[in-house]
Amino acid sequence: MYIKRIKLKNFKSYAEAEFEFPPPEKGRNLILVGAENGHGKTTLLEAIYLCLYDKDAIANFQRAGLGDSRFKYRDFISQSLYKEATAAFARSYEIVLEMDLMESYAFGEQGIRIVRKWYFDHLGLYQEESNQLLLYYIGKDGLKKPIDGEEIQEYLEDYGLPSEYSAFFFFDGEQLVNIAKQFGAGGWMSGALNKLLGIDLLKALQADVKKYGQELYSEKAGGRQKEQLSEAERRFQTASEELARHTETLQQWQRQKQEAEARQDDLQMRLRGAGSTQHSKELIAQIEQCEAETARLNQSIQAALLALPLALLPESDIAALKTQLHGDYRRLLHEQGKEQNAHRLEEFWQAFSTNPNTLELLTPKILKDELLKRALNESWNVLFDKLPPDASDPMQHNYLDDTGFQTAFENIARITSPDNNLGSLNKEKNRQETKLVELKRCYEQQKDRLVDSDRLREELERVQKELSEANQKLGGVQNSIERSQTEVNRLKTEWETQQQALIDSLPKQQKAERAEAVCRLIDDLAVQLRRSKLDAFRKTVNNLHKKIAHDKQIGDIEIDENGNLSLYSQNGMAIDFQPLSHGEKKILVLTLIAALAEITDYQVPFVVDTPLTSLDTRHCNNLVQYWMNLNRQVIILVQSAEIDSETYQKLNAQGCIGKSYLIRSQILQGGGKCATVTPHAYFE
Repeated sequence: MYIKRIKLKNFKSYAEAEFEFPPPEKGRNLILVGAENGHGKTTLLEAIYLCLYDKDAIANFQRAGLGDSRFKYRDFISQSLYKEATAAFARSYEIVLEMDLMESYAFGEQGIRIVRKWYFDHLGLYQEESNQLLLYYIGKDGLKKPIDGEEIQEYLEDYGLPSEYSAFFFFDGEQLVNIAKQFGAGGWMSGALNKLLGIDLLKALQADVKKYGQELYSEKAGGRQKEQLSEAERRFQTASEELARHTETLQQWQRQKQEAEARQDDLQMRLRGAGSTQHSKELIAQIEQCEAETARLNQSIQAALLALPLALLPESDIAALKTQLHGDYRRLLHEQGKEQNAHRLEEFWQAFSTNPNTLELLTPKILKDELLKRALNESWNVLFDKLPPDASDPMQHNYLDDTGFQTAFENIARITSPDNNLGSLNKEKNRQETKLVELKRCYEQQKDRLVDSDRLREELERVQKELSEANQKLGGVQNSIERSQTEVNRLKTEWETQQQALIDSLPKQQKAERAEAVCRLIDDLAVQLRRSKLDAFRKTVNNLHKKIAHDKQIGDIEIDENGNLSLYSQNGMAIDFQPLSHGEKKILVLTLIAALAEITDYQVPFVVDTPLTSLDTRHCNNLVQYWMNLNRQVIILVQSAEIDSETYQKLNAQGCIGKSYLIRSQILQGGGKCATVTPHAYFE
């Protein structure tokens, strides 16, 4: 079976829209319906459910990840009328959903058209009593003929899919993973297996047979025995109701725990990207380094500007100037040395003039003669203060001091250096200033992230407290469930004992015994039915998981006779489902669904909403490749982040896509949205 056509009128955001899909062909069986969040993907999936199952659709929404199953049918339909429909001011309004379900045969195609209508009065109030279902047969010649009301259910069963199994073929991929997380992969898998193998139906039959047997016992029970049996039954039912309440409370706290865990995971992920104090310190160090380099460049530029007049001289003049300055500087150093040694000359003169030998040889008049002193000074200069050969004589730049000479030398060195390029210096300065601005911007952002980080940590602490409270409550509720379960088992045993006591005396003993035998047979049948499919299911699950999952963390997947699922690593170590990443959980759940579909006989389409979010590119490619190789229609409702325009173009060029649609919606002035459907289109 495949979906050939879907038409929506006045349904939620669709004023009127029609989707037509080609027959599935291997390698070209993919249908892509692109729409961002809130633009009408899920609405299309809801329309499929309503068209197929009407009121039963609501009960299956939660299992398919589409919403709360406690949502009332009347309320859902009342809120589904297109907001602008009443703007026409008509006497009445209607929601219309149509769907063509087809089967392909060697001689052609045949199928049915389902038409459902929901009517509203002139005020837009839903008139539930006016609901209408029409069914038409579509033959190989394309002609349609109405199907009689007595045959409608028979045709729906022949061409459709039982509502109990719908959640494993028509589902929201993202939300289904959350449901699996809530109940654990094992619990969810056990329930799915029971439904798809028909075990739930067998159990329902068993409950009816048990009820029938119990009624037989009660009919013929004597006065006192009947009262005792009734009282035992009452106590058993009361205890069972209490157990159910505890179980419901447990599920509520499990949901709260799962929501808290999801929020915790989200906050922890956001915190990892919120920045750190260490990163801020690194940014400050880089800013300081950049500021120091900018200051150095400014000094170089200023110095280069001071030396600019020298740069205008010819190279020969600069060389001559450098030589003269060098000689003058050597002369300056020489003169400074003479000044430093002047006291030594005076000391020498004192020692010479006061020496007894000198006084004995020279008269005081000669010692006082200036010519003697001058000769002594010149002799001293020749010996100790001789002018260096590279010193100037005379000194031309005698107006310069030591600092002045050093500045002049630096300027000459600067103008003759290859680095003395004002353009290059300015360019490097601009680069450093740009870098400094960017570093400061990053630092401000980092400060904002650090503030945000503090807020996230506070929120994380609150969530962790909620999680701790949920764990505590779960522990208490689990203890209450254990006590209630013990009491239920005890009262059940007491009730069954009294029933057994009555069996021997009842006129309808034989029928009651047959009812019990049927119940035991159903138990055995359920076990055998599960066993008959388990080996094939295990093999299919493991093979598909190896194909789809590139991460080989999970080496083996085991399912026991009760449908409980166990995961093992490559070295045989047990793996818990909950600590797996969201993407790993999603791949596992999608693999389980695919395996369930393969071992069943239902050749119906996959209609999957947002199946590829939180998956990496390899996982996405593996899943798409798997769906392409199926001999069934696969309708994927996707966002642009799941299959982008480039990937779509590649798939389309390879001939892998049967058809595509793009849904866009706009907000209406009076509230609600209006969706526009474009065929043969996709995200740009």
